[in-house]
Amino acid sequence: MSESELAVTLFNQGAKIAKTLTDDGAKELVSGEARLAIVPRGHRVLEYTPALDKALKILQRLSPEDLQAIEDGQAKLAVLRKSEKIIKTFEPDDVARVIVEFSTEGEIVRYLDADPSLGVPNLRKVAGALSLNPPATLKTKQSVQSYIAENVVRDRTRWSLQ
Repeated sequence: MSESELAVTLFNQGAKIAKTLTDDGAKELVSGEARLAIVPRGHRVLEYTPALDKALKILQRLSPEDLQAIEDGQAKLAVLRKSEKIIKTFEPDDVARVIVEFSTEGEIVRYLDADPSLGVPNLRKVAGALSLNPPATLKTKQSVQSYIAENVVRDRTRWSLQ
């Protein structure tokens, strides 16, 4: 494209912009309150606010792995108010798949004990995923953990995971 063709194209684009400007928009442009910018395809113009500034600062602190997880759809960003919490869904089968890989009772108990969401009711669900049925007399977290660990280590072929 020659210099004169470029100038004509630029003038035509400027004329299109000028036609869409309101009086207030033209005044803001002339006064310096607004400016013209080239916005590449796929980019958006966002209004600058203190909230946006805080969000961008948080995004800058994310690890490359977190950013990749967001891009891949493995994670998402959400706005949480002070009273809101993120609740992790509980999947007994997922816990069962992990603990059957441990070779000792101690490893299993430490793993089960480390997760605060694994109270007695959820431990019983994990046992169910392993086709185990802890006796009703086992009422404490430690006793159900021990029951699961003993049975997993003793007889690895007893359960069936789907």
